[in-house]
Amino acid sequence: MNVVDYNTKLARNRDNYYRTSRRMKKEHNRELDAQEKIYKTQSDKQLKSHQKAIERINEANREHLKETSNKANNLIRQRESETRKLLRQMKDTYREERADDRRDYNRKLRNISDAYRKAGSDQKIHYDRTMAKTKRNAKNIIEKKNRDNLEELDRFTRASEKTLKETKREMKADQEQLQKDWQNEKESILRDASEKNLQTRNNFNKNLEDL
Repeated sequence: MNVVDYNTKLARNRDNYYRTSRRMKKEHNRELDAQEKIYKTQSDKQLKSHQKAIERINEANREHLKETSNKANNLIRQRESETRKLLRQMKDTYREERADDRRDYNRKLRNISDAYRKAGSDQKIHYDRTMAKTKRNAKNIIEKKNRDNLEELDRFTRASEKTLKETKREMKADQEQLQKDWQNEKESILRDASEKNLQTRNNFNKNLEDL
């Protein structure tokens, strides 16, 4: 083989090498582009999926909070209404009992007065003393009964107010715990999404290194 043939063959081999290198580089770049598109598509799908999951959780929690708040408010209003109704009934009963007591004692006093008037004028002094004592006794009995009724009504009112306050505190604590649980669940989903995206990217980088 002469020098001209050798140079020609060498040039031809060099051209073939360059063409092959360029073709392999183009194929490699196409493969990288395809993998990048696949990774981006998967990442977008995962992101949308996590976003939809978070939106569903947020909506469910909002509905649950709204429902819980409505139930709590309705329960509080119901208990307040029942308490007010019971207080009105107790006050009405108390007034009726006082009126009955007054009528009963007035009737007894009238009966006593009639009996003493019939006894004659010679018994007037004894009548006056006995009448005064009877009035004092009747007044003391009525006042004692009034105090007892007022004390009972006051105890019931304080107990009712305490029950309402405890109910409000319990409802508030339940709402705060629900909000805390919802926040923890949301943070857990975001952490899972971040870890999955990181793992996907690491796998993609590893595939690039293996090429």
